[in-house]
This record gives sequence, C-alpha cells and structure tokens, in this order.
Amino acid sequence: MAQRKIGILGGSFNPVHNAHLRLAVEAVEQAGLDRLDLVPAARPPHKGDSDLLPFSERCRFLELALRHRPRLELNPLEGKREGPSYTVDTLEEYLRSHPGEAIHFVLGGDEFLHLPTWHRWERIPQLAHILLSSRGEESLQAIREAVREHFPSARTAQEEPPAWTLPGGGSLQVIELPRMDISSSLIRERLRQGRSLAWLVPEAVEKELYGMRR
Repeated sequence: MAQRKIGILGGSFNPVHNAHLRLAVEAVEQAGLDRLDLVPAARPPHKGDSDLLPFSERCRFLELALRHRPRLELNPLEGKREGPSYTVDTLEEYLRSHPGEAIHFVLGGDEFLHLPTWHRWERIPQLAHILLSSRGEESLQAIREAVREHFPSARTAQEEPPAWTLPGGGSLQVIELPRMDISSSLIRERLRQGRSLAWLVPEAVEKELYGMRR
C-alpha cells in the first residue's frame, strides 16, 4: 500500500481568506497530497495579541471556509497546548499521531527566507518534507538563494518547478501560485472601514465577520 501524504498549512488565519485556501488547493494538487490540514496557531510566537481574533473564532471561520472542500480539514490541536505555538512541536505531534505517513509542511516562500529565526528550525526538515509557495520569478530566485544559504548540502532534484533533496532524506519542493495580493491585515482593515469583502474571503466567512460588527 502506498504511503499516505498528509499536508500541514499553519498560520494565524486572522481571519482565513481566499489566498490561504488557494494555497491549500495548489499544495494538494501539485504535491499529490491525500489530505491537507489547516492548523491555526493559538499563540503565534512572531505576532502580538492586539489584533489577534480569539482562537475559537478563527477556528469557526476555518470550519465555515472548509465546508464541502474535499481533502481540506481543520485541526485545532495547537489550542490544546500551553505556551507559544511552535511549528516544530506541531510537526512532532503529527509524527506521533500519524505513524507511517509522509508529512508535508507548507511554508510561504517569504517565510522560508527567515527560517533560521524559528524555534529549533534545524529539526523541521527532519520531521517533514517542505512545500514552498512561490509567486513568480522574483520569489523563485529568493527561494533558490535561501536554499543555498540554509541548506548548502541540498541537491537539485528537478529544475522546474524547483525541488531539492536534503542529506537526511527530506525534500524541498516549490508550489507555484497564482498571484493573489490578499492578506489578513487587509481583511481586518476593510472590515473596520465597513467595506465589502466579496471574493476576498468565502461568502460564509464574510457573513460571519459582518455579523460580528453588529
């Protein structure tokens, strides 16, 4: 029996928007994942709390966004842990709970540039294959340079889209994305201004967000 491939897409999802969901779909299709879990951070270590929606609300918006979306699921496991939501802890938990399955961690190309600032970052490629999102040639070039800097022993596995193998048996693979300049901060600002969120977030999420303002 072929090894199942499970994807993990983490983030604050503050709130979830259509660019998050497009990345999830592209990762499933381009990497051939059997399932992808969206894992909201309960206490993101790199973000302040001032603008952070409650964890329960961020999970509720994700549940609405993922209805009737095959192979995409919500996993609220980070809400059960104390302290900051470190990626390495989540990946270790997945290895314990999904023995024999190949774990793939989806990471934004811009985030990958700063990977060495993450908690126990060297452990991450030992726990999961890494899927890197790219938004064009400029993003690809930055990813290539970061691979050379972070993983000097990586070997090129394919040129287009780029992929590398790592000495420990892990891999890096680029996921190509259509350009969607949407951010959670943009959504929050438009919500404060009372502007439409149509086609920026799923319709069910839009209704819930505006319901909060009443």
